[in-house]
Amino acid sequence: MKINSIIFLVLLFTAGYVSQVSGQSMKMITVTGKILDSYNKEPVSAASVSVEGMKSGVISDEDGFFEIMLPENRKSVIHITHISYSTYTFHTTPDNGIPFNLLVYLIPKNLELGTVLVTGNHSHSKFEEIDNLKGSVEGVDLQKNLGLTLAATLKNEAGLAIRSMGPAPARPVIRGLGGDRILFAEDGVKTTDLSATSPDHALTIEPFSITRADIIRGPRTIIFSPVTIGGVVNVIRHDIPVEKSDGFSGTAGSYYESANNGLLFGGNAEYGFGSMVVKGSITSRKSGDLRTPAGNLKNSFSDATGMSLGASYLGDFGYAGYSYRSMEMDYGIPGGFVGAHPNGVRISIFRNVYSAKASFNVNSSLIHNATFHVNRSFYRHKEYERNDLIGAEFSITDYTGFMNFEHHLFGFNEDGVIGASGQYRDFETGGFVFTPKSQSKNLSFYFWQPFNYNGLSIEFGGRVNYDIISPEKAKKADIGDIRERDFVTYSLALSGIYGITDELFAGVNLSRSSRVPTIEELFSEGPHLAAYSYETGNPDLASEAGAGIELFSYYKLDNFYTLVNIYYYNLADFIIPRNTGRINYQTFLPVYTTQGVSAKISGVEFQSELKYSPSFTFLVKASFTRGEMADGGKLPQIPPAKLYLEASYKMFEATTLELSAEIAAAQEETDTFETPTAGYISVNTNFHRSFSIGRFTGLLSIGIDNIFDAEYRNHLSRVKSIMPETGRNLRTTLKYYFF
Repeated sequence: MKINSIIFLVLLFTAGYVSQVSGQSMKMITVTGKILDSYNKEPVSAASVSVEGMKSGVISDEDGFFEIMLPENRKSVIHITHISYSTYTFHTTPDNGIPFNLLVYLIPKNLELGTVLVTGNHSHSKFEEIDNLKGSVEGVDLQKNLGLTLAATLKNEAGLAIRSMGPAPARPVIRGLGGDRILFAEDGVKTTDLSATSPDHALTIEPFSITRADIIRGPRTIIFSPVTIGGVVNVIRHDIPVEKSDGFSGTAGSYYESANNGLLFGGNAEYGFGSMVVKGSITSRKSGDLRTPAGNLKNSFSDATGMSLGASYLGDFGYAGYSYRSMEMDYGIPGGFVGAHPNGVRISIFRNVYSAKASFNVNSSLIHNATFHVNRSFYRHKEYERNDLIGAEFSITDYTGFMNFEHHLFGFNEDGVIGASGQYRDFETGGFVFTPKSQSKNLSFYFWQPFNYNGLSIEFGGRVNYDIISPEKAKKADIGDIRERDFVTYSLALSGIYGITDELFAGVNLSRSSRVPTIEELFSEGPHLAAYSYETGNPDLASEAGAGIELFSYYKLDNFYTLVNIYYYNLADFIIPRNTGRINYQTFLPVYTTQGVSAKISGVEFQSELKYSPSFTFLVKASFTRGEMADGGKLPQIPPAKLYLEASYKMFEATTLELSAEIAAAQEETDTFETPTAGYISVNTNFHRSFSIGRFTGLLSIGIDNIFDAEYRNHLSRVKSIMPETGRNLRTTLKYYFF
């Protein structure tokens, strides 16, 4: 897929009528649609819509609408072209005589950027439209919000907070849910690292190299994960190319931020010839200690290099390809507080991934597509007290695969997915870590199905999981009997949305979630160097289970929308590490023990946007989460209420100036030994301009975070007791696209 080709969102929703063309033997379906500019959401008129193999085409009208006929039960290739936009080509197969509508977003040629699509209950229905309203962060927004970590890049999304122990190991938390309740995947395959297990472990995803990231909630999470109350962040790079391209194309760019003298260079290139496409990328970044209003956060540096190489063979059958990706990273964990090493700890990470993927266009009446993907990952993690002394070492060898079938088996008016996945994980430790060498195995079967009926859009899905976790040796320990554990769990999810009027919609999301404990949660027993804690697991933990309900509604006009989500989760055996208040006097570290507790999590999210004029836009996002235990205590690590305000002024074509404010309330509802934090206000500004020079297009973004150098603490930071968050920070991003 060309990096500079248009990025699209195809939203299929119920509407239209069945049509038959007289005089033709082939049954035809009427397809209507609307074409919008992905940057300003304005209609695109005079766009050409044609079907490959058919002599005639249509032109979109002044409101961006078009209507075209497609043959039923046959694969059609549709081309949409416009002199001011990049051409987009996609495939569709109308069936069962049911017409449908399309909503297509074209990207201007001088804005050929990647997209971050934040989705909830994703399907070809009204869900897609609502999910875009919930937070469609498109190419320009990805560019202007870019940070050195994925968490920093996505931090302003509603309901999202950042767990950190310094800037390098920052990781997103959604609705107070962290760890592996938020699954990170790359091109649909779970990322192999240890970022879910501890706040000192970094996420091994470089945001500069991605082209899209889908933040998925609702029933579609079942395709990836059994944790239906959480979410999935699936970053798209297409290391294995999935579409044909001709000739040479690519991107190159750099990123700088002043608060830590962070500098990044990166780029990728793609070359297509005949049926072959070859693609490669490289990124390199380096940053020093973080500057805060109270001084420098010592030993908070980071240094990372990543690269990839992949190739695909593409034909009428589909595609098949292979890729390799690696990442090396060194970063510091600050010291200076109780239990910490005086000078902090240095962590060194290496990860490589070998991937093979094939997708076949079956195009039968029941199965439309079959996709197979297998990964082999190796991850090594070392924690150094000094350059010559390793205090902790972890390594993981992981084999993961899935097969998905897009089908029309049950007669619904939209394609569903059925599939199976498996994982084998070999986990080893060294240094002063006493978690036993263990293996974990997983086998899962799942399905996901959307459909529409008389203005009602429905999604539902289910997943069954079988997990075995086996320590190398069974033994009796202070924490209990360390032994093999096996778990059979299931998850279910159902979402529905109904149009009350043409402008007002309401819906509900019901879920039954499950999660098995990790090796670390079961068997840990000893000091964790960089986390500055003495961690004890619980080999008797039950699997985590619970039910959730979410009510949502939105109201939308041409220049205004508002969206409200209210959610409530009731969880049994909710697995959390808790500070016991005790000290292990051999290591002088605070003791954290893993517990399964009955918990309730509730909250509300609000988002609204007003386009006051073609130049002025105002955006509001707000979120609030409360976490409680059944015994009356408060859950640890629950983010405070947060309000985000943004005013945007389009000065002239392709140039925009923004002013925003992040406002957080105090968080005083804390666990017994957890420190409360005060509220804060951080004011930011951003300027971005797209441009085109010959065959090059690009975007320049300049932003200043925390303009007034306010001193504030992140409640989810383990180092908040010694230093506040980043002070005034100048960020610049320059990215070129060439073709």
